[in-house]
Amino acid sequence: MHQGTVVKLNPLNRRHKRTIVKGNSGAVVHNQPRAAAAAMLSADKDLLLAKLNQDLLALHLLELNTVLNRFQNTIGASSLLGGFAYAAIIQAELDIGWRGNPDQLVSEAVFFLAASITLSLAMFAMSVSTYASVGLIASTLTLTLTVTEP
Repeated sequence: MHQGTVVKLNPLNRRHKRTIVKGNSGAVVHNQPRAAAAAMLSADKDLLLAKLNQDLLALHLLELNTVLNRFQNTIGASSLLGGFAYAAIIQAELDIGWRGNPDQLVSEAVFFLAASITLSLAMFAMSVSTYASVGLIASTLTLTLTVTEP
């Protein structure tokens, strides 16, 4: 046999392996316990689990970025709607003392009610989105630092 060959003792007994090493005094047999192989398997398992955790963190980071983009898009749309509602309320001319057409009074009341609700909901959406964006940015930065660390 060649130097450094690994020979199994028995196919049913997998606890020990024999390595045959040739020296000056002939063939010397060394028994290698299974602990070295088990340590290697444990290290491979730990490496696999670490890689899996890193991939899960990267997926979580992608989800956070998606949610953050949605909140940032909400800020833009709600500020635009709020600006239009504010301009409509300011530019509308009120005839407080005029009581001529009841349909006009109803339509003005519905207009101002809708514009007020739009403005208040736009301000609410902007404030919630801003608050959530700040929290998500901090969480994303923390997660990014966690993922990029070796």
